[in-house]
This record gives sequence, C-alpha cells and structure tokens, in this order.
Amino acid sequence: MTANRKNPSLRVLVFGLGMSTLGMVGGAAVTAIAGPGGGGGHGPRAGMHMPGMKLAHGMAKLDLSDAQEQMLEDLRADTKAEFRAMHEEKKGGKEAMADAVLAEGKVDREALHADLDEAAAEKLAMAHTFLDRVLDVRDTLTPDQLGELREMAAEHQARRDEMKERHQGGDDRRRR
Repeated sequence: MTANRKNPSLRVLVFGLGMSTLGMVGGAAVTAIAGPGGGGGHGPRAGMHMPGMKLAHGMAKLDLSDAQEQMLEDLRADTKAEFRAMHEEKKGGKEAMADAVLAEGKVDREALHADLDEAAAEKLAMAHTFLDRVLDVRDTLTPDQLGELREMAAEHQARRDEMKERHQGGDDRRRR
C-alpha cells in the first residue's frame, strides 16, 4: 500500500494545499481586477469572478436590443463551458500535485512549477478574453444605456461601502 492510501487525512491535507495554491496563483491574477474599483469578489465563488463580470451582470438588467442580449447570452454560455473545462483540468492538476508531494523519492519541482504556471496562464488568458467580450458588448450600448449602467455601478458601490462600514463597527445598530 502507498503512503497516501495508509493515511487518507494526509492526502486530504495535501489535496487542500494544492487547491489553495492553484486558487491563490490563478485566482489572484483574475480576482484582483474583477470589480469596477479593483478588488476581487467575496464569498465561496469569489474565484469565479472575471474582470468585468459585475458589469456584465449589470448590463443584463438594461433594456437591451435582441442583438445585445444575444451577445451577453453567448458570453454567459461560453464562459460557463470554459469554467467547467478549467475545473476538470484543475482537478487533475491538484491530484498530480498531491501525488507528487506524497511520493517517495525526489519530487520534480520544475515540472510541478511548470504545470502551475501553465494553469495560471490559461486562467489569465480566459480572463483577458472575457474582458474583451464584455467590452465588445459595452461598445454596443447607447449613451442612455451606458448612463444607466454607470448609475447602477455607483449604487452598487454605495451599498458595498455601507456594508463595509457596518462590518467594520461603524454602525451602532449592530451592537444592540
């Protein structure tokens, strides 16, 4: 029996380490610029944000033409498929990393680093493509639609600022 079969909790620990490493490297590049003001998302799906994703959600709330709606629908469908494919690829990479860490003998560090670099580059390339497609939709917006989108973004940011202030102890109602 191999070491990883004898100690399943160690395999889970190494698997978690691999997941967090890939998430930090790949996700940092993407989530650092996800929102309109920088800063990535929050919560369990934060790593799924792409640059311009929040704005794409806001665009969907506008009174769009059929062509604009189709552009957003195509973007959603393509991105969902790409995320699924990336998720499947990432699973194999995490398992390979866990196997390498648990293996007996010398670990091929260069190969592991190359795999990590490749995964991060793929995620970054996908983020660039997504951003370009969001900008393509933005280029079709009328001045009125763009103004409405700006208003929505400002309202969203005001709500975020208010929530942040409350969570940092600036709201006495929370203490009662």
